[in-house]
Amino acid sequence: MNFDAKPMSPDRSNSEDRNPGTPIRLAMILPGLGTVRRGAETAFIEIARRLSALPDFQVTLIGMGSEGLDGLDHVVVSAPGRDRFRRWPGLPAFRNFMAWEEFFFALSMRLSGRFRPSRFDVAIGCSYPWIPWIVRRTSFRHAPAFVFVTQNGDWPVRAGNREYRFFGCEGLVCVSPEHESRCRGRFPTVIIGNGVDIDRFRPHRFSEDRSLPVGIEEHLPASESGTKIVLVCAALTQEKRVDAAIKAVSRSPGTFLLVVGDGPLKSDLVGLAGHLLPGRHHFAGSMPLELMPAIYRRADALLHMNVHEPFGIVYLEAAATALPIVAPDVPTARWILADAANYFPDPDGAEGVSECLMKALDPSRSSELGQLARARAVNEWTWDKQSMRYAEFLRAIHRQTATVHP
Repeated sequence: MNFDAKPMSPDRSNSEDRNPGTPIRLAMILPGLGTVRRGAETAFIEIARRLSALPDFQVTLIGMGSEGLDGLDHVVVSAPGRDRFRRWPGLPAFRNFMAWEEFFFALSMRLSGRFRPSRFDVAIGCSYPWIPWIVRRTSFRHAPAFVFVTQNGDWPVRAGNREYRFFGCEGLVCVSPEHESRCRGRFPTVIIGNGVDIDRFRPHRFSEDRSLPVGIEEHLPASESGTKIVLVCAALTQEKRVDAAIKAVSRSPGTFLLVVGDGPLKSDLVGLAGHLLPGRHHFAGSMPLELMPAIYRRADALLHMNVHEPFGIVYLEAAATALPIVAPDVPTARWILADAANYFPDPDGAEGVSECLMKALDPSRSSELGQLARARAVNEWTWDKQSMRYAEFLRAIHRQTATVHP
């Protein structure tokens, strides 16, 4: 694997007097690990499972819970979740409720002794500023090399102002070519996207019952009704543009909108759907991971509206289940899906999005899209392939750090 690299900073040290061949001790740090399964948490857990199976890695997950981490070495750090901080003020380095969550998590991680720098050679994170600042403190005698992943965006790397001017890392994983093009040359950099479990997320089999559990199925149109279910999987926040999805579906006859996700705009979006889609929508809230494959198989198309998605694991989950996908015409979506999707040029043009959606739902097109999407997921985007790319990059970062400090 080729990656854009510059020499390690000479004041770093993550190397102790360890025997050659000793596994790389890797910490993967994210507050939501073990408590929620958003895109970043899913990525970290899936990568950790596969790296843990390699003889040259010893992986520890550090988060606020333990749910879904069976079989993985993990450390639980007690800290308040982000919902508690939704009304807290925005300040420098505390610009939103996620920064407040990260601060208390990082503080607890360090003061409780749950994170000990000398235990690790490399640490991975995708939030800023508090976790990188704690991990990379030069006062530590043995600070691990820190690898930043742009799961939540690349602005901490490139902003250059306010607290972002203090950003630093020993390795940078960009989850899209757009991120890489904006960030290359600053740190040792590689492009590695997310992945999908193609055995869990698989197409519908005729022997399977497509109905969902009570509490969801009762809100959906009957399978035999001919009504097409348009699935939106997104946090109910402004950047996900669920309001634009509601407007587009309202212009699409014979469709029903199913929204999976939660967030601060839920009441506003439910009100908008009640006005534009009376009797044609259901907000299911957040769903456990084990239900998501069945939800994708129950739907007839995935509609995703966010033009600034750092990657979009929902694309891959839908693709692996052979679900037709309708997405914005942006470089990251095309990089992931190629010709296995219908693309709309203007997310603000409800009529254009609706036309794109109706074409994807046409039987003559939907079957082709589903087959192309499944093949794309299988050939390009399995977690096994992405994890091997992570392993190669992390080995290189560890070798360079050890070379600086033999």
